[in-house]
Amino acid sequence: MESRTEWTDARLNDLVERLDKTLDRLDQDVRELRIELRSEVSALRGEVSALRRDGTVATVALVAAIIGTGILT
Repeated sequence: MESRTEWTDARLNDLVERLDKTLDRLDQDVRELRIELRSEVSALRGEVSALRRDGTVATVALVAAIIGTGILT
């Protein structure tokens, strides 16, 4: 019976070691994804900001054109 217990303990130790390595790799992957996502979100914020500016400029230009043509009078 003792040899079976030793085999089981050794096998469990191997499994724990594999699990630790897998979790370390998973942790690293998640960290890399967070860095990449942070970068992409930052770029997206810049694009949204540019769209807002363009929309504001277009709105001001349209209002100025309407006022300039005297359509409202």
